[in-house]
Amino acid sequence: MMSAFFFSACGQKLLTPKTRLDTPAQHVRNGIKLLKLDKFEAAFREFSRANELDPKLSSPYVGMGLVYGHKGQFGKGLVSIRWADEFAKETEQKLVAQVGYMRLYILGGVKLENNG
Repeated sequence: MMSAFFFSACGQKLLTPKTRLDTPAQHVRNGIKLLKLDKFEAAFREFSRANELDPKLSSPYVGMGLVYGHKGQFGKGLVSIRWADEFAKETEQKLVAQVGYMRLYILGGVKLENNG
């Protein structure tokens, strides 16, 4: 019984959502909507909150990477999407990460190649 306590104490803690709308999936959806409206700071906050709630979920990293790309910070965007690729476990998550790479490349082109 004591060993179970030690193992759980050493693991990474997930934050508990405050409301039913305070879920990683909902924050990612909000972030995508805000990204489409070019509200980059608000979108980044949404993706960041999703990441706080579930640090191993890949989709918030894609969103943050795209925000970085829209702000011209292609190196940071590439690092973020690489994390998304790393955490992607299912086929759909892997595809989202690949689309993130493509969208970032479209935004950055030559600048991104120099960071690669």
